[in-house]
Amino acid sequence: MKSYKELIVEEITNTPQAKGNGKLLVLMDSRAGFSEMLVVRKGVLPLLVHYGVPFAIRDLAGAPLQTSEVLNSRCVIIAHERMVRAFSKGTIEALKVGLAHGTGLVNLDGDLYHASSELKELLGISLQEAPLLTDSLQFSQKPHFIIRFKEPGQRLSWKRPLTLYWAEEMEDDWQVVASGIMGKEQLIVARHLIPEIAVVPGQYPAIAVKNEEKGKIVQWFLSPRIFLPDFLGHCKGMDDILAGSIIWATKKPFIYNSFPPFVVFRIDDVSGAKGLRWLQTAAEVGFKCAPSIFIDRIKGDSLKVARKLQEEGKAEVSCHASSYYELMGFKFGYGPHKKEAVAARYEKMRKFFAQNRLRIPKTWNPHWGEIALDELSEMKKLGARYILGHFLPDDAKHGRLNWNPKPYGSVECFYDYSPNDPEIIRFASMKAGAEQDFLEGLTVFAGHSDRNQIDAIIRRGTEQITWGLSCGFHGQLLTHEQKIAVISDEDWEMILRAIKENIEKFNPKFALLDQIAAYIESRMSSRLKSVNVEESELLAEFEGNTLCDMYLTRADGDEEISLDFITVGKFKNDATFSA
Repeated sequence: MKSYKELIVEEITNTPQAKGNGKLLVLMDSRAGFSEMLVVRKGVLPLLVHYGVPFAIRDLAGAPLQTSEVLNSRCVIIAHERMVRAFSKGTIEALKVGLAHGTGLVNLDGDLYHASSELKELLGISLQEAPLLTDSLQFSQKPHFIIRFKEPGQRLSWKRPLTLYWAEEMEDDWQVVASGIMGKEQLIVARHLIPEIAVVPGQYPAIAVKNEEKGKIVQWFLSPRIFLPDFLGHCKGMDDILAGSIIWATKKPFIYNSFPPFVVFRIDDVSGAKGLRWLQTAAEVGFKCAPSIFIDRIKGDSLKVARKLQEEGKAEVSCHASSYYELMGFKFGYGPHKKEAVAARYEKMRKFFAQNRLRIPKTWNPHWGEIALDELSEMKKLGARYILGHFLPDDAKHGRLNWNPKPYGSVECFYDYSPNDPEIIRFASMKAGAEQDFLEGLTVFAGHSDRNQIDAIIRRGTEQITWGLSCGFHGQLLTHEQKIAVISDEDWEMILRAIKENIEKFNPKFALLDQIAAYIESRMSSRLKSVNVEESELLAEFEGNTLCDMYLTRADGDEEISLDFITVGKFKNDATFSA
C-alpha cells in the first residue's frame, strides 16, 4: 500500500507538462517531506495551471540538475522548502550559468542558512539559523511589477504564524518588495515557539528581487506554505505575488495562456427601478452589464430598455427568479419544488422572454443560489450551459457545501464541471461575505448608513474588480438593484466613471457573462502543450478544442514589463500559432 506522500508525488509527476525552450522548469525533490510535497501539489502547481504557464517538472531525487536543462527553460522555480540544502555543486553551477544567459530564478526555499557556501555566494545573502514567525506582510511603498495589484504600503494578514527565514545580510542590489511584520504580538508568539529568537520589533525581508548577470532572481523568505488553507490559501491576496514573481523573473519574451482581464458588471434582484436609467448609464460609461431580473416584477418601459441594450450587445438579461421569495424551482430556504411545478415555472419563463423579445443567455444566475436538481434539465432545454455560484442543486443556502471546485477548492473564485451534471460548468469570481456587494452597508438603503458614502463605494468597487483580476480570474462588479435605487443619477454616473478610471491600468476587456463563460470552457478543454522561442519569435502549440477566440499573453521588457494579448483564434483538434 502506498503512503499518502507517495500518492501525492505520483499526482505531481502525472500533471500534464509542456515541452520546448519556452517553458518553465519546476524543481522538486521527492526525498523531502510530506508537507513539502503538499505545497507543490496544492500550492504551486494549481496556480501554474490556472495561469496557463507552460512548465515541466524535474525531480532532483533522481539526478543533479544539468546546465542544458536550465538553458532550455525561461525560468527555474525552486518549488518548496528543504531543497536547497541538498543542492549539488553541479546544480548550483547550472543555475549560475542559466542566470548568465538570462534564465530567471524564483526560489521559494528561504532556508538558505543550511545551503552551501556556493549558493549563498551566488545569491549574496546570509541568514540567521533561527527563523522568525509572522502572520502579516507589508508590501513596499515603491512600485514594482510583482506588487502591481497592491496599494503602496498595503498590509495582508493570515490565520496563524508562518515561518519567515531571517535574512541577516543582503547585498545592496537586492530590492525588498514585501516585508514580514514583527510587532509585539508576533514577537510574543515567536519567542514562545522559538526561544533563541531575539529581535527588535520591525520589518524583515519576506520577498526580494535582484538582477544577476542577464537573469533575474526572486527570493522568498516567507514559507510557501502560505498557499495552504491552514495558513492563508489561494485567492486570498498572494496569488498575484507568486504569479508576478514568475512573470517578472522569466526570460523575455515569454508567452502563457492566462485569462484576459475580463470585467463584467453583474446586478441581481432587478425589478426595473428608475426605468433602468442606472443600467443605461452603466452601459454608456462602458461596462458590459449582466442584469438578472424578477420576471413578475419588471414591466413596460424597463423591458424596452433591457431589450435595446441586449440588442446592442451592451447587456445580457437573465432570469433571477419570479420574485424575491418565488424562486424558479426551489421553495425559498426549504427545498425543491416538485418536478411538474419546476417545468411549469420554466415554461412561464420561456414565454416571458419570447413575448418580450429577450434572448435567454447560456449563463444562469439563480436568486439566492438555490436551485432544484430538476432545474438542470429545464435549463439545458433553454440552452443553458453555465451557472454562477457553487451551491449544489437541492441544497438550501444554509446547508450549502464546499465541494472543492477547481482550481483551488475556493468557492469564491473557481470554475469546474457541476458534480451533478458534467454538461454544466459552474464558475464565480468574487470576494467573500459582505464585500461581495460593493454597495453593501455604504448607502442609505434599509438604514445601512446615514448617507451614501461615495468615496467608500468607489474604493470598494475598484477593489472588487481588482480582486478578481489579481487572482487571475475575471473582474466582477456586483450589487443589487435596490441599493442602486437610493443613489442619485449624478452620483451613480460619477461612481461608475471613477471605478472605470481606476481599473484602466489593468487594460480591462469589458465582456458579457456568456463571453466569459465560453472562454472558461475553452480554457478547460485546451492547453498550451509546447512553446519554443528563437530570438524574439515564438511558436506555440495547443491541444484540445475551443468555443471562441483564445488569447496568449506575451510578456516583454526588463524592469518595465509589458503584457500584450495576442489573438490566437478558435481551433479544433489542436493548433499551432506563431508570434
